[in-house]
Amino acid sequence: MNAATNTVSNIESSSTNKKMNLIKFSGRIEKATYDEKSKKRYSLIMTPAKDEYSKPSQFKLRSNQPLGAVGDEIKVITEVSGFIRFFNYPDKNTGEIKQGDNAEVFFDVVEK
Repeated sequence: MNAATNTVSNIESSSTNKKMNLIKFSGRIEKATYDEKSKKRYSLIMTPAKDEYSKPSQFKLRSNQPLGAVGDEIKVITEVSGFIRFFNYPDKNTGEIKQGDNAEVFFDVVEK
């Protein structure tokens, strides 16, 4: 596997005529869980490092079906979505209230 296989594309869905942001992942399943409330499966995958001195990246993928067992190497296409969550916090030096933000990003496996 090669880290270069993770690619981003923007295609138009023929059924809905909306643009979809897609990412292709190749990696090894490190952990798999199931959420009863949402009825979704979450797989933590590790992608190969760029080179022997780099750290591998990890991502959490969401799916309806199991992607495999822990230790399995997988290749999947995901649709990317997300939102920005804003929060207020006091500046440590001045006490002034500032606004921070966190990006919530979701990778939903495109299932056939």
